[in-house]
Amino acid sequence: MGLIAMSERDLQRIEILSKVIAGRMTLVSAAHVLDLSTRQVRRLLDRINADGAASIRHKAIGRPSNNRISDGVRDYAVTLVRERYADFGPTLAAEKLAERDGLRVSRETLRQWMTAAGLWRSRQQRRSFHQPRGRAIKTIFLCRYLRHEAFRREINEGLNAVENWNRANGFVFFGKGGEIATNNIEDQEISVLALHLLQASLVYVNTRMLQSVLIEPKWSEQLTPDDYRGLTPLIYSHVNPYGKFELDLISRIEYEQKVA
Repeated sequence: MGLIAMSERDLQRIEILSKVIAGRMTLVSAAHVLDLSTRQVRRLLDRINADGAASIRHKAIGRPSNNRISDGVRDYAVTLVRERYADFGPTLAAEKLAERDGLRVSRETLRQWMTAAGLWRSRQQRRSFHQPRGRAIKTIFLCRYLRHEAFRREINEGLNAVENWNRANGFVFFGKGGEIATNNIEDQEISVLALHLLQASLVYVNTRMLQSVLIEPKWSEQLTPDDYRGLTPLIYSHVNPYGKFELDLISRIEYEQKVA
């Protein structure tokens, strides 16, 4: 008698049903463990009693899939990719096969064929291939950070600018505690778009005001390169978030008067 291939699920069913037959487990408990109805468990028990445990084996095991693509089509597709689209990824190659060659194959199927033929590397393989280089870059960056004080100061200043802008976002959203307090997708999109518009407007106005000040000769004589590097339009302490604001799209802001 030859060996019968069974899946892990079928083996688990045989084990549980054997306990039911032996009286060590109830029908209801078996249905709960197998995630089946009691009627399905009774049918499985009837099959075991009639044809033995091998009847539990799924009928499709060992048979080719009904949707399986023939080996000839697979070889033809791989040949076309190797000759014409060797530099393409699975997605673009599948599009070109359908567009130029009239051969329609799903991206995932083509990816598996290309991987087996050595025409494409999986994401894990690409990651492992570049991993030593990535580690070296990180090590070099860390050594530079630890050795050069000026480099550390530059990194920290950049982080401070990002943190300051994050605080500005919370400031703009002060009425909601810096959070989008809705689960509706459309309301979330409107809130984020409005936030982006206010951010851009704030940066633009701040930039124009700074330009109006820095255009005066006395400031160019007093400011040092470090002072210029510390200038940023990501400021909001001069903005009053309270009260009523009227939107005027006709009049222009006189920045020189505002600064004065």
